[in-house]
Amino acid sequence: MYRFDALDIVVTGYPEPKNGGMTTGIVPRGIKVLHKATGLVAVCDKHRHQHLNRDEALSELAKALDKLKVQ
Repeated sequence: MYRFDALDIVVTGYPEPKNGGMTTGIVPRGIKVLHKATGLVAVCDKHRHQHLNRDEALSELAKALDKLKVQ
């Protein structure tokens, strides 16, 4: 699995669409991870908790970078 250096990626949060409860659209839950060197972006907003979305986005980005290494 690909290992990230903290300087290689940019992690940003964004609020989910406004179609839910009181905190929907206020609390940022979605995560976008950008790999600076390649420009690859992974996005996840399917979980209620930001740390779970971050973990999944980093995992997806690592898989995509592994595919690039193989080719």
